Amino acid sequence: MPPGSQLTRASILRHALAAALGVSQSGISHRLRARVAFTLEELATIAEVFDITLAELLGPVILQARRSPHTDMVGAGASARLPRLDSNQQPFD
Repeated sequence: MPPGSQLTRASILRHALAAALGVSQSGISHRLRARVAFTLEELATIAEVFDITLAELLGPVILQARRSPHTDMVGAGASARLPRLDSNQQPFD
């Protein structure tokens, strides 16, 4: 496949996703670069566009994290560890 054809396919894909989600090209770019999070509705729409299930779109790491409530969030894709909370939290005034 010629190198330019991959760029053309990527451009067509971004156009199709933008149209399906009702967002701009830059909106798609921001989502694909993780600057803006996809909503659950957007993910469901993307799965529909590709004719795959939401589970197939999200992949096994996300699905495993959902099945196991004790999964380490760092291993499940979070970028940093959550701070440990004091067991005797007091409300803020």
